[in-house]
Amino acid sequence: MKLISKIIAYTTAITLIVLVLFFGWLKSISPGTTNPITDENGDTLSGSVAEVIRPEIGGIDQLLIIRGKNNNNPVLLMLHGGPGSPQAPLTCYYNKQLEDHYIVVNWDQRGAGGSYDDQMPLDSLNINRMIEDTREVSQYLINRFQKEKIFILGHSWGSYLGLRTVHQYPELFHAYIGIGQVSNQPKSEELSYLYVMEKAKEENNKKAIKQLEKIGYPENGLYNDMEKAMKVERNWVMEYGGAAWGRDKIDFGKLFIKPLIFFREYTVTDKINFIKGMNVSLEKLWEPLMTQHLTDIVTKVEVPVYILQGTHDQQTSYILAKEYFEKLEAPEKHFIEFENSAHLVPYNNEIDKFHKVMNEQIPNEMQVNE
Repeated sequence: MKLISKIIAYTTAITLIVLVLFFGWLKSISPGTTNPITDENGDTLSGSVAEVIRPEIGGIDQLLIIRGKNNNNPVLLMLHGGPGSPQAPLTCYYNKQLEDHYIVVNWDQRGAGGSYDDQMPLDSLNINRMIEDTREVSQYLINRFQKEKIFILGHSWGSYLGLRTVHQYPELFHAYIGIGQVSNQPKSEELSYLYVMEKAKEENNKKAIKQLEKIGYPENGLYNDMEKAMKVERNWVMEYGGAAWGRDKIDFGKLFIKPLIFFREYTVTDKINFIKGMNVSLEKLWEPLMTQHLTDIVTKVEVPVYILQGTHDQQTSYILAKEYFEKLEAPEKHFIEFENSAHLVPYNNEIDKFHKVMNEQIPNEMQVNE
């Protein structure tokens, strides 16, 4: 018994030491600041902008990470997916080329990542408030950089929020860009479930079949235990190429975890809140997303529309996104297919193509003079 007690004591002590060392290291790489944009001599580039700020939006402080080589360039506001899954770590890791052509603004939405606050009223996590937050952020950026309008890009849940905002406040935007475009999301969730179940049965993957049968079919996009079921279903979507495409086994750690761990723009608290915010946002916003259908609410917008869609997307169905695009009325619209990508277009196999569309095609077609 004494030996067992000693082993437990030593193990506990070692675990505590490892945790202290880990959090000390994590704190050292998490200052909550962003590096300046520099020239070839290492000097801060004149006219560039690089900052992490927390202006008050909708009554609470919300995190904006702003980076661009030239503050005369147009502003690009990035709306992340989820709900509650900030993509700033991924954008800053995979898409730095955007900073050559835009003032890139990554915003952690209310209740997510660096904008998560335990004291925030949970009833403020609703779609109408999120639309108003988006309007406020957009207006803040217009005023701050003395622009007439800005570009807005929404990915997944962000594409829902983006189109809802553009629909209500078109005067703020040059154009809307959607990636992993939400359309009829309840139907998309049902198709996603059927896709992974079919793949699992083709491979006789008993583990996947058992887990999918346990969570059950998503009636109108909803599961009985949303948080647990979504993790299970999305895990198999990732495994079977409906999120990222073209690899036998997606390296989740390399794709997501590494950029988050080493993201200097977050403090340690922000990194911890990243996980908290995902769960709370999903709980509060998923059911409204399933009942307030974009296909019914937004049938016409007054700004040009660009949809960038991976043909293998099984999180926001490519087929449904294409159908929605064809019915959506806009002064100008473009549907750009990414044939070797799924849901994660900006971070998957066709990053160069994504940059070409964003940095060449859209600016050339829009001819924005700031």
